[in-house]
Amino acid sequence: MNELTASRIVSEIRTMRGRVPIFGFNAIERRARADRRPAKAPGASVILSLYVQELIRIRTKYQDLLFHRRFNDTLGAEVTSDPDIRYTVFTSMDKNDQRRAAVLVNFGDLHENAELTFPGLEKQQLEVAAPFETERKISQPARITIAPHTCVVLVAR
Repeated sequence: MNELTASRIVSEIRTMRGRVPIFGFNAIERRARADRRPAKAPGASVILSLYVQELIRIRTKYQDLLFHRRFNDTLGAEVTSDPDIRYTVFTSMDKNDQRRAAVLVNFGDLHENAELTFPGLEKQQLEVAAPFETERKISQPARITIAPHTCVVLVAR
């Protein structure tokens, strides 16, 4: 069995772009290239590692809804957005638990806007988590701007 090197993984991710949700990887890669200094430039494996670390941080914090959850496609949230935004909704496995999470992804090359409401939970504030951003709370309807090729997680607890 061949060993997968970091450069091969990055190459595979680049060829899968648009088919596999490696949300935000492109933005991080571009940012690193813009800041690149010849001797101290971060390698692709470092960039990928940092991004995956951020996704793991978010997934771990909200694992009860994002990992041990029920996938609801787009049911359970009302989203109005620019054309390159896609979203999915997750709920608890316990039917009596009203908590919900939505993952919004910008597949475009420009910043895109979205507005989200969880019907029946309109009075609850939402926790907002995104890679390399400080977590914050916002009121519904949640109006957010999503950077190109990145994701945002909105959680009603």
